Amino acid sequence: MIHTKSLIRRLACGSWLLAAGLVLGWAGVASAVRVDLTLDKTKVREDAGETAIVAKAKVAADASADIVVVLSLADATNAQNVRYRILLPTITIPKGKKEATGTITFTPINDKLRGTDQKNDPAATEDLELTINGNAGASNGVNSDTDGTNNGVTLTLVDDDKISTSFDLSFDPGDLSNEADRTSITVTGSLNGSLAAKNSSYTLAFK
Repeated sequence: MIHTKSLIRRLACGSWLLAAGLVLGWAGVASAVRVDLTLDKTKVREDAGETAIVAKAKVAADASADIVVVLSLADATNAQNVRYRILLPTITIPKGKKEATGTITFTPINDKLRGTDQKNDPAATEDLELTINGNAGASNGVNSDTDGTNNGVTLTLVDDDKISTSFDLSFDPGDLSNEADRTSITVTGSLNGSLAAKNSSYTLAFK
């Protein structure tokens, strides 16, 4: 038989635990999420001049609170202001939204190395890969592996002083929903090195 005073104590204790649960967890503490970071351009030629690159941060479900993604440069920092200049934004995915974008301002420095300069410093005419990381807070992973390790996205500075060996294509937009209406896609072709000595034409075909 449960006495009245004992029952009151148990009810009071249960109410306190419920209130504590609401404050500490159930009412507003956001669970860890994976943030996917992508760039609308992953290669920029050395002779391109100032280039705007749209970085998109995206989560699978509507954010339960604002998610702030701070972009940073992970490597190739010794080449900054020598081979390129860069301005990185902070991206905020608002509460209730799945994605947001920010603009990276990337300016290659066209060094125009030729002949002796190439022999003295071969690396000066090689492509340069930059890794751009995102930090979305301790509990959120950016392009994270299953073990929680964050991975950056790669941006390649294509040197225009080396001999071209391939022709790269890019598409804008790069992806479409299967529910999209008829859409015009801009196709851009880019050599991976020095300019062609004469005009060239290419025919696109779908497999």
